[in-house]
Amino acid sequence: MDTFFRSILQRIHSASMPLLSRIPVRLWRGPAAGLISVGALAYTDIFRDESPAERFLDELTLAGKTVYDIGGYIGITGIAFARKTGEKGNVICCEPNPVLVRLIRKNKRSNKMYWLEIMNIAVGEADGQAEMYVEPDRAAAGTLRKNAAANSKFAVTVRTVDSLVKEGVPAPDLVAVDAPGYGLQVLKGMTTVLRKGNCALIIALYDNDTAAVISLLMKYGYSIRHIEQAAMITDAAAAASLRSGHIYCTKNGN
Repeated sequence: MDTFFRSILQRIHSASMPLLSRIPVRLWRGPAAGLISVGALAYTDIFRDESPAERFLDELTLAGKTVYDIGGYIGITGIAFARKTGEKGNVICCEPNPVLVRLIRKNKRSNKMYWLEIMNIAVGEADGQAEMYVEPDRAAAGTLRKNAAANSKFAVTVRTVDSLVKEGVPAPDLVAVDAPGYGLQVLKGMTTVLRKGNCALIIALYDNDTAAVISLLMKYGYSIRHIEQAAMITDAAAAASLRSGHIYCTKNGN
């Protein structure tokens, strides 16, 4: 029975998304509070409290900084970062799904965030081409890993953070990564930045790569804090039990 009702709800959600994606709403909570977003109506709850990750982002000082938003979705974090950096900063929003990129562009225009740069690319371990798989009604959960549940796939360009910086994109002061099951590949594609730079990172954790992500960051001298648990992570093996949440990572001594 649960499966039946879930199927009905998915169909209703799917049928309503073309309309919902065109309706602008003013965001009530989080670091983008007060800004306008199309595509966010189905995810807006005026009664909920801010999450720990949202409160953490609220407190970041980013004026004049360069931020990479990897896995931009509909651009809510992108416009929030752009407000925080101001016109003297840079926000590079990377999103491989062209449907979502169109929404990011609308949100950029609606909020006059003209210093927000949008790249219709995936970010990974090596430059090249790949196929992105998208499940029904789950545009945000697109993945570069082969997915039998996906009902569509399309070719995407893959770039590394290191190659973007090498060709002249400003080096990041902060990299935010929300790439389900692909965070490790993103980090492997930015080892030069990790080794030579002092950029901070905010990474959404997913259960299939947490230990490897943390092990790699420790290798490059990062201190790691789990935002939701407000606790430092000092052991990659023990961190494997952390299957969700976000980590904030800074170079030791910074």
